[in-house]
Amino acid sequence: KALKACDYIFDVTLGDSFSDIYSLNQCLSNIRFKTLAEMFGKNYILLPQTYGPFNDKKCRKCSLRILNHASYIFFRDKKSLDYIQTLGLGNANIKLVTDMAFSLPYDKTLYSFESHNIKIGINVSGLLWKGGFESENQFGLTFDYKQFIYSILDYFIAQRNVDIFLIPHVVDATPVARDDDSRYLKVILKNYPTVNIAPDFESPIDAKSFIASMDFFIGSRMHATIAAFSCGVPTIPVSYSRKFEGLYEAMNYDYIIHGKGETLENAKDNVVNWFEKREHVKKYIMECNVIIAQNIQSFEQELKKIFRLEG
Repeated sequence: KALKACDYIFDVTLGDSFSDIYSLNQCLSNIRFKTLAEMFGKNYILLPQTYGPFNDKKCRKCSLRILNHASYIFFRDKKSLDYIQTLGLGNANIKLVTDMAFSLPYDKTLYSFESHNIKIGINVSGLLWKGGFESENQFGLTFDYKQFIYSILDYFIAQRNVDIFLIPHVVDATPVARDDDSRYLKVILKNYPTVNIAPDFESPIDAKSFIASMDFFIGSRMHATIAAFSCGVPTIPVSYSRKFEGLYEAMNYDYIIHGKGETLENAKDNVVNWFEKREHVKKYIMECNVIIAQNIQSFEQELKKIFRLEG
């Protein structure tokens, strides 16, 4: 009933969930809503997101049908666009832009710190910490994620004039939470009592404002890394799927930990090396943000065209 009352339906699928990498049931559940939009013949616009992979044949077939019937499709990374085109995409109304979260506002003055030490933000993913939704190593990481977090904590704690902040991205305090970061930060705190845990955020803007106050950031949730990156903070994404590479490689940004290809030693060494070169990383990020701003502007212009054409 709600969908039928709409003139336009915009769908972002949580940004990365138009895929079956998390689970087949989740993918099919997301497809269910897209099928309704398709049935009602509405102006159905897929917002910038990751598409695929679709490893299951049924999921792949249903997804391609929806993509070919959508009014417009926006891609946030070229890897997704290339992948969907190999499946037989026949939709001509497509546009490669970037992730909308880059344009989320923030207020760097919202948080103040007594210390003038270098502030290290570490976003720990509860999903990777427990191994995934469905298995011990669902995403096929080539190193132990817990040991990776412990190893970089050991390194930063040994440095002088450094304050460490553990920053959650997904928070669900219910006992049956399927995905939550906060509870694992408390486990880490027991072993590393000198680290700090970020406060409970009331909104995504609050979270981004806190992240903007960091001097160096390592993140395993992609939108946490986008928050840091778009604020000009030297950022090290820890990838567990091609959505990371697809987004950042479009900007020739090479400061990524490839969780599905690197060893633990190599991953830690990269973090140490890039921390020492953080001013160089920051400069490159500022150059990338100019390109991102142009892509955001292009996306806004395309939306205006849609309303003018369809209105």
